[in-house]
Amino acid sequence: NLEYVTPLFRDRLSLNMDYSSIGTTDLLGLDEIDFEYLGGGLNYYFFKPGKGLYGGLYYGNLNIDGMLSDVESEDDSGKKGDAFANYSHSSFGAKIGAKWGGLIYFRPEIGYSFDPLPKSFNAEVVFDDGSREAQEIDFELEDSPVDLIFSGLTFNLGFGFSF
Repeated sequence: NLEYVTPLFRDRLSLNMDYSSIGTTDLLGLDEIDFEYLGGGLNYYFFKPGKGLYGGLYYGNLNIDGMLSDVESEDDSGKKGDAFANYSHSSFGAKIGAKWGGLIYFRPEIGYSFDPLPKSFNAEVVFDDGSREAQEIDFELEDSPVDLIFSGLTFNLGFGFSF
C-alpha cells in the first residue's frame, strides 16, 4: 500500500494505491489459485491529518488464475481432466477504515464493492487425450462466511511504516 496525504482539506485527503499478489493451493475448492489485485482511490481522514478514522472511495481490478483437477466431462461420463480458469474483475466501491500507530501502523478496513464477484466462472477443461470442453464452475458456499465476499463485502488488513 502506498499513500500520500495531500495538503488539501487541511491535510485530510489522501491518494492511495494497493497491490497484492497471493498464490495458494486448496482454496475455495480449487487445487491451485493465484490472486493479483491492483487498486487506487481517495481517503478522507475525519479527525486528524493522515491518522485515525477515514472514509474512502476506490477502484480496483482483481485477476484470478485457478486450476481444479479431476473435473468430470459434461459430455462423456467418467472422463476427467483439469479445469483452468482465468478471470478479471474490476469494481468501484466505498470503505471505512482506521489507521493506528506512528512510525509502524495498523490499518483495518471494511467496505462494499458495487460490482461483487460472481459465484461462478467459465473454465476450460483439458482431458488426457487432448480434447477440451468449456464448463461453468460454480462455488457452492451457502451459509459460509466466505459467501460474504460474493455479496459485495470487502475487507482489508494492512500494516506498515509511515514517514
